[in-house]
Amino acid sequence: MATLDWTTTLTTGAGGILTVEAGVIAGEVTLQTFWSDSDNKALVTVRDNQIREWYTMSGSPVDAKSEEVGKAVHEAAVHAARQGGAAAVAPTG
Repeated sequence: MATLDWTTTLTTGAGGILTVEAGVIAGEVTLQTFWSDSDNKALVTVRDNQIREWYTMSGSPVDAKSEEVGKAVHEAAVHAARQGGAAAVAPTG
């Protein structure tokens, strides 16, 4: 069983990131995506670097049938977060 994660620190665009637990988070954040081949899901989490508590990015977890798809989910979430506008994780196709 493989479990991987990717982490990126960034500044969100205007309107920030929408989370399940805390609503919108904006500013300096860390985005971390976890992928496991045991369930083929990618879970995207985010924390405000001032607070340090982790939250689930809205739309997460999503299906990710491979490590490559899991990494692509992370990269897409980072891109969306940089755009802002209450960014959420898009489903994989």
